[in-house]
Amino acid sequence: MFVSPAFKKLTGYESHQFLEGGSRFWFSLIHEQDIPVIKKILSEAHLKLASPDFNHSSIPPLILEYRLKKADGHWIWLKESKWVVEFTADGIKDKVLCFLEDITAVKESEAAQIQELLACEKSSHTLLETAILYQEKKPTKVSHTADFALENGAKLTKREKEVLLLLAEGKSTKSIASQLFVSVNTIETHRRHLLSKFGVKNSVELIAQASSAF
Repeated sequence: MFVSPAFKKLTGYESHQFLEGGSRFWFSLIHEQDIPVIKKILSEAHLKLASPDFNHSSIPPLILEYRLKKADGHWIWLKESKWVVEFTADGIKDKVLCFLEDITAVKESEAAQIQELLACEKSSHTLLETAILYQEKKPTKVSHTADFALENGAKLTKREKEVLLLLAEGKSTKSIASQLFVSVNTIETHRRHLLSKFGVKNSVELIAQASSAF
């Protein structure tokens, strides 16, 4: 296995730490909120590679995006691209090329754009306005009839709030998955959690319930 000298410049860690520690060392550096998504994507990719019907001659790169803790304690966003470049005679992956890219600036720019969009549109959308209040942790007054939905809304994770906002904008599951750089299955899981927390059956009822309550 070969690790470029640029590895230390990017992460602050020595190459031998990665070579000796392997995936266990690497996963210990990844933000805990990103690990479930990464494991799911890797698992799905391995299942595809193991399928007897899979075409090994045209394999797209596997893209992962996650937060990683550098040796100096600072967190950065990494984009990890993996290419299977060689298989054994039995069809087992033998050599994998991995490229790491610091995309922290890109992520921060996207976050700033989202905040700007929310700030501009919150006055025209009650759901957006409530999301801003939650994010800024400012108190707001709601009627007693909204207590149930507000209680559930307050328990939403950061990612669930993002998905809820994008659903409110009328975006499809595929579009949301693309914008948030996760799989379609992940967005479907978030959507099911939202439906459960608000006690509704579909996305239309979800948005209506959240907008009405807030």
